[in-house]
Amino acid sequence: MSINSFNPALIVKFHRRRWRIMVGQSSLASFRSEEEALRNLREHRGFYEYWAGSASVQAENTEPVVIKVKY
Repeated sequence: MSINSFNPALIVKFHRRRWRIMVGQSSLASFRSEEEALRNLREHRGFYEYWAGSASVQAENTEPVVIKVKY
């Protein structure tokens, strides 16, 4: 997946014993209950969408490019 084709989709998911707001493989926030995570996402969606489009989140969700140098 290239950086240009990255389309962030915010989801609430149970991951590592906590409810998390996630985009791809990146965890943006964690909560004790699903209701709390959904409420926070609903109230602060603009902030999470902005964060989801950041360079660090895009880099974390992009396949690494391996370059082989021949001598």
